[in-house]
Amino acid sequence: MQANSMSSSTSGKPVFKNGNSSGKTTDLQQKKAEAEAEIEAARKKEEERIKEDLAAFKELKAEFSTLRKQLEEVNQKAEADRSSNEKEMKHIREKLELSQEEAQEMADSCEGYKRKLDSAQEELAKVKKEKKALERDEWNNLDPECHGRQFNIINVYARIALDFGADNGTRCHAWNWDPKNGSQPMTVERVNTGDSNSPWTIRSGNRYLELRDPSSGSYQPMCSARRSGSEARNQEWLIGFNGYRPGHYWLWNEGQRCYLKLVSGDLFKNG
Repeated sequence: MQANSMSSSTSGKPVFKNGNSSGKTTDLQQKKAEAEAEIEAARKKEEERIKEDLAAFKELKAEFSTLRKQLEEVNQKAEADRSSNEKEMKHIREKLELSQEEAQEMADSCEGYKRKLDSAQEELAKVKKEKKALERDEWNNLDPECHGRQFNIINVYARIALDFGADNGTRCHAWNWDPKNGSQPMTVERVNTGDSNSPWTIRSGNRYLELRDPSSGSYQPMCSARRSGSEARNQEWLIGFNGYRPGHYWLWNEGQRCYLKLVSGDLFKNG
């Protein structure tokens, strides 16, 4: 062991000195240096962490800025699209309204054209009818539209009518005109509907007006079924109207080549 020595100072007070003070100072300095080194290391570590956090923050900030920019671009594009869509929808609505107006105008025009076409077709039909009338034999000029229609053949002066009721319906004769008499209405029909000059048949039911020239030499107006061959000509007639006497018609038999007149009495006579 080392003994502590005591000495006196200039003031006269005693001062104690450690004989090992130099070694203790070195230990303290070393510990201090180690502590400072640890503090410096901790400071540097914290500084590195702060730098890393700052770098990460900058990256997040840059990413956020990019995302915000992208969001703004999306919003701008959406706004532009909305504006474009509104303009396009407005344009479509305007076109639709215009199309509806044009469609109505076209419909009105079509209706006008249709009326003109109907009028032209009526005029054409009239001209065709007149042309056919001119093409028909003047002695066989009954309107073709009379085909299949019913008429009464009447002598208006004597008030007698062609009647299919004589001799139990086998012969025609002249009889007092009676609108209630079912034997007096008759149907006229074209033999050939495709020929404007075709002769006509005159029938009541299934009995046809026929003119024969029997051996006695007297023409007999008969009622018989439709015949064929050369005998069919005795049932075929040219029917013409007298343009100078409206309502007056003549009958010409194709088989016997003569006219028939309805006269007072019970007979037909050839004219």
